[in-house]
Amino acid sequence: MPNEICQKALAESVFIHGPRPVDVTRAVFRVLHSIATSGQQDELIKDHLAILARILKASSTALPSSDFNTLKEILFVNPSILNGLMMAPVPQLVQEGEFKYSLKFVPHFNIV
Repeated sequence: MPNEICQKALAESVFIHGPRPVDVTRAVFRVLHSIATSGQQDELIKDHLAILARILKASSTALPSSDFNTLKEILFVNPSILNGLMMAPVPQLVQEGEFKYSLKFVPHFNIV
């Protein structure tokens, strides 16, 4: 529970000065950098993915559609840290279904 409270606070802090696309993009790149430097620390990667998912969920309603689509392109279309993460050997947490939890916050990214 403490992790969820911290994740929520961090995600909400991105919008403290309003839904400015530059702030959201900057925060997303910071989280991606943290993921890239997490190495094989599965718990840390899981926590960063949860923060990223919360930021994306809030962005889906706070940002104009065009800005939200640009944000999704940065994350899912262009080569990024997430691509490397997806191509890496499957961590134990992913095998146990923890990754599924992280992505449930991302709109239009439903995992069954």
